[in-house]
Amino acid sequence: MRIGILGTGSIATALGGVWVRAGHDIRVGSQDAAAAARTAHRIGGAAHGTVTEAAAHSSFVLLALQAEATCTVVAQLAPVLAGRLLLDCPTSVKPGESVVEPAEPDALPLAATASGAHLTRVFGLAHASIWGLDKPPFQGVPLSVPFTADTPEAVQLTTEFITGLGCTGLHCGKLSRTPLLEPSALFSFMARLQVRRGAPAPSITPLATRKRPAHSA
Repeated sequence: MRIGILGTGSIATALGGVWVRAGHDIRVGSQDAAAAARTAHRIGGAAHGTVTEAAAHSSFVLLALQAEATCTVVAQLAPVLAGRLLLDCPTSVKPGESVVEPAEPDALPLAATASGAHLTRVFGLAHASIWGLDKPPFQGVPLSVPFTADTPEAVQLTTEFITGLGCTGLHCGKLSRTPLLEPSALFSFMARLQVRRGAPAPSITPLATRKRPAHSA
């Protein structure tokens, strides 16, 4: 597959590396030509160019931009992005942080800006280092990756991308649910980390992980 990556940060590098190793054709795009070249070099085997070149080159586009720049760039590229799957990933979880705020902008204004594309919000609820792992595990099972998307095409293609990483896709509804999903998922993630020293993480959701005791007659 031909995948364009708009952005030059850690998530762009991590996912780009996984996709190159899987045999995909990757092009990194940035308004900073030197930054695009450095990121392509870190990925290894990726081409680089402007954001327009990266988007036009690809059938699928990862939006790994600074959150405040995403809508502006997408608006500029709207004719080029029409019909493509956009993987929007503006949120980043940093190691050592005890409180994480979901990134802006909201998915809905971006969806309106990219109305001709198939937008999904995904990959932003874990640190970039997770995506560089080979089939990221969580307590011995594939990592579940929540995402929001409106169109059936976006749901199907995003699930395929997630499965290709060795993870399990978890569609959590339409983009309108993003403001609810991201804070809830981040709260659950941080709560699990806090209890890890005193209790196993599955104890956060006991009904999902333990069998109920049999009731006496």
